[in-house]
Amino acid sequence: MMIIKNMKNTNVQEALKIKSEVRDLLQSIIDGKKTRPEIEEICVSLINEQVKDKSTLKGFWTIIYDEHMPSDARVDFIYYPTYYATMIMMLGYLMNIDEKVLGFEETLKLGLDACVKTNLSGHGYESIDVKIEVLNLFIKVGLLEFLSLNYDFCRPFSKMINRIFEYIENAVNNNLTEGQWGKDYRLEFKSLLKQSDNYQLKLFVYGTLMKNESNHYFMENACVVCDAVASGYTLYDTGYGYPAVKHSLEGDVSGALYLISKKDLKYIDQLEDNGDLYTREFTIVTDSNGNKHLALIYVYNYNVDKNKRISKWKANSECSEYIWYASYGSNINYERFMRYINKCTDKTAPVESKPIAINHRMYFAQESSWWDEKGVAFIDAKEDQIEKTLGKMYLITKEQFEEIKEQEGGWYQNQLSLGKYDGKDIVTFTDFDVEAINEPSERYLDVIKKGILETYIDMTESEVLLYLKEKIK
Repeated sequence: MMIIKNMKNTNVQEALKIKSEVRDLLQSIIDGKKTRPEIEEICVSLINEQVKDKSTLKGFWTIIYDEHMPSDARVDFIYYPTYYATMIMMLGYLMNIDEKVLGFEETLKLGLDACVKTNLSGHGYESIDVKIEVLNLFIKVGLLEFLSLNYDFCRPFSKMINRIFEYIENAVNNNLTEGQWGKDYRLEFKSLLKQSDNYQLKLFVYGTLMKNESNHYFMENACVVCDAVASGYTLYDTGYGYPAVKHSLEGDVSGALYLISKKDLKYIDQLEDNGDLYTREFTIVTDSNGNKHLALIYVYNYNVDKNKRISKWKANSECSEYIWYASYGSNINYERFMRYINKCTDKTAPVESKPIAINHRMYFAQESSWWDEKGVAFIDAKEDQIEKTLGKMYLITKEQFEEIKEQEGGWYQNQLSLGKYDGKDIVTFTDFDVEAINEPSERYLDVIKKGILETYIDMTESEVLLYLKEKIK
């Protein structure tokens, strides 16, 4: 496949045709009309076609090059092809295609450096028009997403974009939007500033992060945009209480699109174990009106049972054999809690998990050999509406709950009822008597602290430490 054909002879009409074809190719990718393997093939071709020698054109893609070429021809046959190719490579990078293609990052960096050399400009009276057109196209392929998550990938390029927006903002604020040829660019400049100012990351969710599902509380600060479909993926039931998407050629996955902050994305990365259990990447999703959106999606990294393909995720939480187990000590930490689950006969992960405020006083007592001969968490069996103990409740089977209680041993055999949620009992366990206070170890507190931070995402670390300090007192 030849994307940008470098012509030996000067044939302007043929060259303009190639330029138009590359622009159309870019648009087809933006519109989601190219499959992931097709985009990968396109990127491989662009890697091979880029100028990589030590000439002044290093990093550029050229259709025609003549040392005596006029400046306007350079824009059409060197600058524009380079802009388009760099945009395609940038989108491929956001989609994690770089992980499979040799020389991808080097090529993208060279392309970004080439864009810095041109300052995204055109020539003569079209200079500002070209810059506006190119900036709008870069934004469509994910410029703002790229800078948000990969600012240091090519700092000269990132700084150049910042300078351009600073120039545009200054021009608008000081009524300096008229170009040297008399054209006023106020509307175009304000449109670019609006896109930059209103920018937010978009996240496509399809499983436990969806409304009414177990981890939806991670989306409390996010804003729902619309229902959407991600093409090129297939949905599977892992059998562990959560679904998985895998790349496919013909599959579609239904879900919802949310606007999300980088801060909340950090917590969701932890939840999804980004880089291990799942990998976060960008894809193009389609809403019910046919509009295209560049959005993040989490792709499962492990093998799935091909026979467990599903059309839509819905946790089986209606079964009467399920119960809410409310934890308040180290089990509030999901990773710690899963150690108990993995020792159960049924090792299925919780169907759901939610924060719960427990109206019982928490204290630390006994001496645990596992926790450095220090105290562990209990709650007073007597309810107290003034007290508020931060907890997390897991929707698990009754059999799992009984086996966990058995694993905890003799200190935790006093089973308490904490009411109901969604028609199912909420239960926990503690000691029968309030024991003598014994301060917990730092290692034990650290496990609880991490559990609270992953459960109550609005709390700061200092707030959690203050909460624990009060409980120790």
